[in-house]
Amino acid sequence: MSDLTKKINLVGRFATLSKSIEFEDFYSINVWVHKDEISLQGHINPNTLSAAKKLNVDLVFDNERQMLTGGTADSKLRIVLT
Repeated sequence: MSDLTKKINLVGRFATLSKSIEFEDFYSINVWVHKDEISLQGHINPNTLSAAKKLNVDLVFDNERQMLTGGTADSKLRIVLT
């Protein structure tokens, strides 16, 4: 898959995400073309937890780093909450 195709796919996926959740509760949104992944970082609050649930992201508490992390089954989306 060419880099241009990856970029177009990521933009489309990002547009779909924006219809499902509000991004205002996330302080960092990264689009990783080389990983074909979108990552969202935010604080633990009801809105970010609800967004993870809507997106089918299973969050697991990382005791060592003191944060919730998780991703979708297809590894196309990752969420980190602190």
